[in-house]
Amino acid sequence: MAEITSTEGSVRHHDFIAKIVCLLLALILWVYVMEVENPDWEETIGDIPVELVNTDEIEIDHDLTIYGGYSATVEITLRGRRNQLSNITADDIKATADVSEISEPGEYTLPISVSVPNDSELVESSVESVTVLVDKRERKTVDIIPKYSGLVIEDGYIQGEPVLSSPTVTVTGPSRYLSSIDHAEVLIPDLGRITSSVKAYGSVTLVDGDGGTVSNPYVTLSISEISVDIPIYAHKTIPLTVEYRYGFFNSDNVEITLDRQSIDVRGAADVISKLDRLVITTIDEKLYPDDTSFKVKLTLPDGVEKLEDFDEVNITLRHKGTEKRSIVIPIDDENIKNAGDTSYELLQTSLTVTLRGDPGELYLVSAQNITAEIDLQSYSGAQSGRTRIPVTFRFTDTKTVYELGEYYVDVMINTEATE
Repeated sequence: MAEITSTEGSVRHHDFIAKIVCLLLALILWVYVMEVENPDWEETIGDIPVELVNTDEIEIDHDLTIYGGYSATVEITLRGRRNQLSNITADDIKATADVSEISEPGEYTLPISVSVPNDSELVESSVESVTVLVDKRERKTVDIIPKYSGLVIEDGYIQGEPVLSSPTVTVTGPSRYLSSIDHAEVLIPDLGRITSSVKAYGSVTLVDGDGGTVSNPYVTLSISEISVDIPIYAHKTIPLTVEYRYGFFNSDNVEITLDRQSIDVRGAADVISKLDRLVITTIDEKLYPDDTSFKVKLTLPDGVEKLEDFDEVNITLRHKGTEKRSIVIPIDDENIKNAGDTSYELLQTSLTVTLRGDPGELYLVSAQNITAEIDLQSYSGAQSGRTRIPVTFRFTDTKTVYELGEYYVDVMINTEATE
C-alpha cells in the first residue's frame, strides 16, 4: 500500500477550505439579494374560504336560504416583493361571492371576487366561481322530548312529569330538510340514583321519524340548550278510613264499608312519610238514623297527589246491635239560656225526640235523663216575631244513647220589649 505523502495531504486540506469559503460566499450573496435587493417573488396560498355575502338580504327580501356553497375554498398565487409576501397568510386575503341578485330557489354559479393586501397582486386563482344551492326558507315548531341516560329511581320513589324550560323548538332552514324532522330531544346526562327532585341541563338535537339524529349545517334552532325539572316523588299506598263526630259509632254497633280500601299517592318524601292513613270524611252519627249509602268527595292533603283515577268513595253504613225509640221531652222556660234578656214567648211545651242506642240503655232512658237546651244568647235580635231556635240535648246516666236528627222550637221574639 502506497503511503500518502505530506504534500498530497496539504493539497486536499487546502481544497476543503476553498470549498467552505465558496459556500459561505454564496450564502452571503443569497442573503444580500433576498434582504437588500428584495427581488420580486411569487407565493401560493391555499385553503382560503369563499364567503357568501348578502345572505341576510335574500332571506329578508325573498325568504330564501342557502344550503350549498358555504364550504368552497380557493387557492391563489400572489406576486410582490419577497419580504412582503412572506408575511401574508390566508387570513389577509378575502374571497367573496355576492348572492344579492338571487330571488328564486335554484342552483346558481357566482363569480368569486378576491381582495389581496396592498403591495401584492393576484397572479392566478384556482377557481373563478362557486356553485350555490338555494331553497325556500321555512320554519317548523316541534316538541322537545327528554331522553335520560343512566337515571335510576330508588325503590319507594317515582318520577313525575318533567317540566321543560321550553317544551318546543322552532327550526329554520331549507324546506327540503325540514320535512324529515319529527321532533327534538334533550339528552339528560347521567344523574345516577336519586330520591329527590333535580334540575338538569341538556343540548337540543333534532330527530327524524326513524329515530335518527338530524345533523344539518343549514338548519338552525331557536334554542340549543334547555333546562329540565325532574320531579321525584315518594310513593305510598295508604288505607282509606272515616272518623266519627261524637264517638257513638264503633265496630260493635255499626258496619262501615268503603268501595275503595286504599289509594296510591305520591308527594314530597317528608309529607308522604307522615301519612299513614287518609280520613275521607267525619260522619255525624246523629244525621244517619237508618242504614244508607252515600258518596264522599275525595280530598287530599296539600302536597299529595293521587295516582288512581277516581274522585269519590262510596260509603255503605249499616247499623247493628242498636235500636230506635221516640220519647217526648217537656220544654219550659228553664230550658232557655237568655243572658241577653231577650223578650220572648215559648210557643211549644214539648218535643218528640227520636233516640238510638244499645237496647239495654235505650229503654231505661226517660225524660228525666234528657235536658233540652235552647240558647237565645246567640240570637242576633235582627228580626222579631215567630222564630225557630235550635235545640241541643244533654243526657245523664247513659253512654250509648243519643238523639237522631236536628230539632228546633218555635219562639216568639219581641224586639220592642227588649229595647
